[in-house]
Amino acid sequence: MSAMLRAQFVRQFQSGTRIECAVSQRTHGFSVTALFGPSGCGKTTVLRCIAGLDRPLSGSILFENEVWFDAKQGIHRSPQSRDIGMMAQDYALFPHFTVEQNIAFGLRKSDRRERQARVAHLMGMFQLNELRKRLPHQISGGQKQRVSLARALARKPRVLLLDEPFSALDAALRDVLRGELRRLLAEFGIPVVVVTHDRTEAIALADQVVVMDRGRVLAAGGVGEIFSRPSDLAVARIVGVETVIKGEILETKDGLAIVDVGGVRVLAVAPDRPSRCVHVCIKGEDVALRKDAQSQTSVRNQLGAAIRWITPEGPLVRIGLDCGFQLTALVTRPACEDLHLAVGDKLIAQIKAPAVHLIPID
Repeated sequence: MSAMLRAQFVRQFQSGTRIECAVSQRTHGFSVTALFGPSGCGKTTVLRCIAGLDRPLSGSILFENEVWFDAKQGIHRSPQSRDIGMMAQDYALFPHFTVEQNIAFGLRKSDRRERQARVAHLMGMFQLNELRKRLPHQISGGQKQRVSLARALARKPRVLLLDEPFSALDAALRDVLRGELRRLLAEFGIPVVVVTHDRTEAIALADQVVVMDRGRVLAAGGVGEIFSRPSDLAVARIVGVETVIKGEILETKDGLAIVDVGGVRVLAVAPDRPSRCVHVCIKGEDVALRKDAQSQTSVRNQLGAAIRWITPEGPLVRIGLDCGFQLTALVTRPACEDLHLAVGDKLIAQIKAPAVHLIPID
């Protein structure tokens, strides 16, 4: 059997809620799979079933050559025997234990000298030495995250499960810690499954994304594939594609399609299967704005546009445009200031043909 974690099961609740899971991830070396979707779609339930905290109704969960769960065979291994590490949303630190004691908790059955060496190593790696004797209420949210992660990794688990690892942090701290978290995880060389509803977190952390909605898996694939080329309309909306509008293909040639969108012609990469009617998908960050057109440029789509609204969002600014159809651009705050953009301004929206993704309408 290949070195894979394979989870294919159904979890049924008494309320009638049904969660259908189909997830696979390689287990050789470091990789991160993100379970991504809106709150309440079943992501945490899938994580709990993989951990052994919830028991599915049917199906199986396999880790390499081990059966963790099999409904037909009546197998349901305990969380301890699965050898997993898990970090909860609220970090679940013991309030009466110091930082050092929290990290050491999972090593209670280890030899004293081995336990001390392992804790010391983790304290150094996660930069927690100065906090050794502090209690959880005496440290910051980012420090609690590192303590919880160190505790989850103390037993050297074969797989690490993270449930919304940034949910307890403020926005500014999340931005700082995203890159740091992936770097830290990579040092342990084990597979990671992370639950998140945040698009930025999924892109920053994951190699593979599993998109879920209403208890079902809608799509799975690499980060670039899922967020840049969604497979259908539902996935496009869940992953946050800003502009999704119907269009009609007028002509296809040399792998490119000319699409009529609200009376405006847009050049795009032709879809894999023939279709006249399509959903035209354009991400906000793929729309560049200029005050005037460029005569020498490889950008094929240069659309005259008027600014209808401007919404600042931290370091970014979301801009609503009317270019014959409604288009959203996402630019940095400095770029917005350099262009002196204001509602009512006329400008040029530039979009490369490969950035226009077409989803056939059956």
